[in-house]
Amino acid sequence: MAEFRQHRHLFSKRPDEVGVAQESEATERELERFAEVISTLPDERVRWLYKKRWDVMRLNPGEIPLLSDAQYLQATLRILDARKKRKATSGEL
Repeated sequence: MAEFRQHRHLFSKRPDEVGVAQESEATERELERFAEVISTLPDERVRWLYKKRWDVMRLNPGEIPLLSDAQYLQATLRILDARKKRKATSGEL
């Protein structure tokens, strides 16, 4: 308990000002390149990247996610959906 009290400020201190997220948009070329790269990864790795991107969006200090984060999340989800559909039509699962 004493150790917790000693280090509590490290865990419970919130920033004085909530930073405003800069609005940024990924270009079509950046999204295409991203899709090319993640399409070469195994399913479990793509799902892990999706989860990490989701966490980034959810934990944004301003509680408004960046547009680029949403675009990359959408691109990752499209890859996962395409793989799922391809497996379903080929009889895998």
